[in-house]
Amino acid sequence: MSTVWQNTEILRVDRGLDKSKPPHQLEEGKFIKLRNVTLRNDELIVDTGYKTFGGVVRGNPRITYQFHRTDGTSELLLITNATFYRWVAASAQWQYVSSGIDTTVSGAQAAGETTIEVADTTGFSEGDHIGITLDDGSQHQTTISAVNAGVSLVIDDPIPTGRSAPDNTAVIKAVALTGSDDIQVSVVTLPSHNWMVFTNGTDPPKRYNGTDCITVPNLPNGGDFKARVALVFENYLIFMNTIEGGQAHPQRVRRSDTGDPTNWSTGNAGFDDLLDTEDFILAAVPLGTVVIIYRERSINRMTFVGTSERTFFYDTAITGEGVISLDSIVDLGDIHILFGTTNFYEYDGGFSLSPVGDEVFDLIFSAGGELNSGFRNRSFAVYVEELDEAWFFYPSGSSEYPDKFLRYSVSRKAWFERVLTHPMIGFGFYQREDSPTWNELSGTWLDQAFNWNSKLLEANAPTLQLCGQNPAQVYEYDFTSGDDAGTPIAYEVETPDFLDLDGKRVMDRLRAKLAGDNVEVLRSLDEGQSFQTLETVSPGSQYKTVDIYSQAVSPSFRFKFKGSGGGFGLRWYALRHRQHTRF
Repeated sequence: MSTVWQNTEILRVDRGLDKSKPPHQLEEGKFIKLRNVTLRNDELIVDTGYKTFGGVVRGNPRITYQFHRTDGTSELLLITNATFYRWVAASAQWQYVSSGIDTTVSGAQAAGETTIEVADTTGFSEGDHIGITLDDGSQHQTTISAVNAGVSLVIDDPIPTGRSAPDNTAVIKAVALTGSDDIQVSVVTLPSHNWMVFTNGTDPPKRYNGTDCITVPNLPNGGDFKARVALVFENYLIFMNTIEGGQAHPQRVRRSDTGDPTNWSTGNAGFDDLLDTEDFILAAVPLGTVVIIYRERSINRMTFVGTSERTFFYDTAITGEGVISLDSIVDLGDIHILFGTTNFYEYDGGFSLSPVGDEVFDLIFSAGGELNSGFRNRSFAVYVEELDEAWFFYPSGSSEYPDKFLRYSVSRKAWFERVLTHPMIGFGFYQREDSPTWNELSGTWLDQAFNWNSKLLEANAPTLQLCGQNPAQVYEYDFTSGDDAGTPIAYEVETPDFLDLDGKRVMDRLRAKLAGDNVEVLRSLDEGQSFQTLETVSPGSQYKTVDIYSQAVSPSFRFKFKGSGGGFGLRWYALRHRQHTRF
């Protein structure tokens, strides 16, 4: 038995999660569990959270999209399974967009009124959802209970207390959609027409021009047309994986005439069926001068030819692997990172895929992995440019909606796990063009749906938005919040096993460079089967060296740091130990 104390120092904590090796074989800087933590300056810190953005909406929100016009202006739009909204910052409200049917109020309508006199009732019916613009610029959203032809609309919800609907103010019929939780929304901007075009796979594709949202004109089969994928490429509006006249064409690529998204029958309009394989088209993302078409079990490349004999050329680059959903591709410009069916990959457009997810394969893809394969098509991926991270959202265990995401540090090749307080079903990005003034806001400060220091108030501040499923709510992930919409973020950091294959050792002290309040430090002597709390420490907001003395004899030692919020941080840790007995 040796009486000489030894120190094992782990000075790196930046190499991420690794489930690919036994816990005692992990390299320095890797961990068994990294839950709800991330990296900052090579330190592990508790993750930031998100705040609500606007109010609860009708229908599960699927995607937010910033529609940039050629004149430099933009709008933030929201597509739900039920309808279509635009964000009005002055009233901090998601407002219905017109479906092309609208009228105006005839004479001012006072608070409490349920019979609204209007200029025209044409196109409005009982059960329609409508928006009435009020005197403060907000929109009263309600349902029509009756129509008095040519005279008035009877509504379910009275004009709110303290508000009125002025004479000649707008009354619009909301867009009606029948989207599905199982089909993600595909959105593109068509600069040539200043259109935003989207398709949800269950309704005919729609276009928004800044005024109203209607079905794309002159679609094939008299408008009896649906699609899963929308794309703009070489001045063509393209739809893929279509249903035409009730007939499914999951391998079809259909294009409009050159520069004319309203012409689907003459000129260069036409279609190509990609029948080298039978798997369905799921997504299409540009990569350099080509478009990569992602399918269930293969990948095609689409190249513009532009001759009288052929518009596009297609070749099959990858077989045997594809992606799991429309939104499972992260576009980094020169490469894509994919949420595949059996791994995460980098793809550069060639004839091979480079796996990058081996460390988390067992966590996600193995027979015992936590990905709920029955709902994997609801998974999606996001690239967070400020952090150089790809985030892969997925439903875990028995959850039917993405309740976790893995964050992949592209530069460090490191993985981290995030557990969400609210299940999410979509995402988007938003960048304000200017900061609102106090006079532009509706109500008192306490009425606002954001913090006083929120990025919502900063000009040119890009924010990631997440679409919550329950409640149907958009959230802002602004990287400053300390909780998930009011719920503290619980973190957990679990180290590898320090194992002596020749005998038992005495552990005398755990030393760590820590920050935070109420950090629980635990130890396992049985390779993670059970843990005992050693001490709960509160070094505070500044990093301090914390010594925890607790002698124990065992062939293996494993440690865990856990808590909730509190500004947790870890720079390094070290174990003081010596030999006790040999086997």
